[in-house]
Amino acid sequence: GETSSGLLADLSASDSSTISAVQAADVITITIGGNDLMQALYVYLANRYNESGVAEYLITAEDVKNSILSADPLILYFALNEISGFASSKEAVDALQTFEDNLIQIAAKIRSMSRDALVILTTQYNPYSRLSDQLPANSLMANQFKTISDAFESGVNALNEKISSIGSQLGFYISDVYTAFKNSDENPCNAFVSLSFSPSSSSPLQFEF
Repeated sequence: GETSSGLLADLSASDSSTISAVQAADVITITIGGNDLMQALYVYLANRYNESGVAEYLITAEDVKNSILSADPLILYFALNEISGFASSKEAVDALQTFEDNLIQIAAKIRSMSRDALVILTTQYNPYSRLSDQLPANSLMANQFKTISDAFESGVNALNEKISSIGSQLGFYISDVYTAFKNSDENPCNAFVSLSFSPSSSSPLQFEF
């Protein structure tokens, strides 16, 4: 669940065990950014929901996250109708700018602590890229999950452009996790859809992570 802001704070804390680990490391791998994007998505959906005029009460980004993970049908339906606008939203744009600023500072701190370590930046993958593959082709639900995947794909691509650009400028190695995951024969992601048709089930749709 780490974000670039959290990692930067950890590298800036005087009592951080991360600093000692960085100073002693020969190889440092930085995998960060995906949770920045996810948090921005939750904020975006909460803002759209609160602005919709249909909400009985205001919700937070954390409420959206918990509702999606528990397959709340109301929030899921709302998200499906709103998510296509996420990639171009102010929330996504602001999150990407903050990520870029944070990553530059993270890289500078790591280099100041360890001049000789091999530093590897990994690109981010789309955790929802295979969701629609688990459902009947061209079904309504498969098309809905493709909408989710497409919206997140745009954000991941923008994120990876920044990772690659910053890494190249700083002389870091880039590990292309995105392409490896995309070209995998099997689903390498830990997000999948579970369908339940039990009459007692509050929702037939569940996310599993």
